[in-house]
Amino acid sequence: MVYEVVEEHKVPERGNILCDERICLSGVGAEERCPYHLRRIVVWDPENAREIVLLTNTFHLAASTVAAVYKERWQIELFFKALKQNLKVKTFVLEFFTT
Repeated sequence: MVYEVVEEHKVPERGNILCDERICLSGVGAEERCPYHLRRIVVWDPENAREIVLLTNTFHLAASTVAAVYKERWQIELFFKALKQNLKVKTFVLEFFTT
């Protein structure tokens, strides 16, 4: 992915956030396909000893909050994958009721 850094945000000295940047894609045809800025957050995953790069258009949350949301979302994805594999479920239907 070819991109240019528009702005770098400070990251806490402690914690697992390595980088927090506002970027714009600069590859061939990127400006037409994605004309807005994105946020690139690099997180250290100590469990697997690797960096994870997150791309989002969410700028109003702290980088650590974005990383936590992605981590929880990934856990949900793994849960549904395990359900589908073990219970032979093909589709899920969720209904939300409000009063």
